[in-house]
Formats: sequence, C-alpha cells, structure tokens
Amino acid sequence: MPNAPPDKTQIAFKIVVGSGIVTINTSGGDVINITGGSSSYTLRIVNQGVLFQYQASTGIWDVTNNNLPLT
Repeated sequence: MPNAPPDKTQIAFKIVVGSGIVTINTSGGDVINITGGSSSYTLRIVNQGVLFQYQASTGIWDVTNNNLPLT
C-alpha cells in the first residue's frame, strides 16, 4: 500500500484469478486496524476482496469492508 497517503484515502484489493494467497503489506510504519497492529493482510479465496481507509493522524489502515461479494 502507499506510504503516508492523504487522510481518508481508500484502496481496495480483490483476487480475480488464480489459486494462490495474496498478502497485502503496508508501507513505512503504517499498520492495519489498531495501533501496534499487523502490517499485512491476507486474501485466500478467488474473488475475495477487502476495502481499506487510511487514518493519517494514526498511520492506521482501517478495514472498512471485508465482506465483499465473491461474484
């Protein structure tokens, strides 16, 4: 993911083909969901997707939707 983007930046990822696991990594000191949280997020199923929103004041990428339709 981009390093220190503007506040409220949204970014989405979706596996569209293949059979492998996709790991999404943050940049710099950014983390996912909580202070001191993980710096990676994994998608495991074809058509699985996730939407993140960045909180610039904390350097946290919040998962705003991980229940996206598989089709």
